[in-house]
Amino acid sequence: MSAFERRNEILRILRLRKFEKVENLAFEFSVSEKTIRHDILMLSLTANIYTKQGRYDGGIYYLDDTDLSVKEKISLLHKLERYCTPEEQAILRKIIKDYGA
Repeated sequence: MSAFERRNEILRILRLRKFEKVENLAFEFSVSEKTIRHDILMLSLTANIYTKQGRYDGGIYYLDDTDLSVKEKISLLHKLERYCTPEEQAILRKIIKDYGA
């Protein structure tokens, strides 16, 4: 299975389950937790997913777009900035400005 196929399958699973732990996905796909974390990072750039640390409720969550407020969407865009090139950061800032923040 290619990385592309695995990521699509991870996203499908998250859409169905709404939540999953990194270790469970690593087991299901027979890859390392590091690989899953990288997949989640890549998916989080385009999909409505976020990660939460914690012993009991930590893991990966899937969010329906309708569940996010404008403030939450803008917050997620700000968090993505650190993973972007300077050019991409400028684009994100323009999107945030146009979005009304």
